Amino acid sequence: MSREWIDVHQDQQALRRWLAEVADRRSHGTTARPPIELFEEQERAALLALPKSRFEIVIWKHARLHTDSHVQIDGAFYSAPWRFLHQELWVRCTRTSVAVFHEDVHVWTHARVPRGGRSTVNEHLP
Repeated sequence: MSREWIDVHQDQQALRRWLAEVADRRSHGTTARPPIELFEEQERAALLALPKSRFEIVIWKHARLHTDSHVQIDGAFYSAPWRFLHQELWVRCTRTSVAVFHEDVHVWTHARVPRGGRSTVNEHLP
């Protein structure tokens, strides 16, 4: 294992220079043309813009609605209407929210609370 320090920024600059001066300019073995020419002619126009917001990771979980009208997700408790007591519900979890569903129908969305915390809507209680 090398103990030598590596300057990542310097390596990135060297890679960009190698791409621009060598890799993009060489004659490709299959097309006999520089790759940068084909990219500019055929591929650049097909590229799509990046989305304005980052992809949000979603995890779906089954949760039972307990007697206190709450489901437990990642150590926190979120209320759902009491008429679903003791039923299995689907819960859509993101970094910022917890959405509760019953038979594919959206019931409620809560903002995330810390582990041990509770998010209760009074209308959900019996």
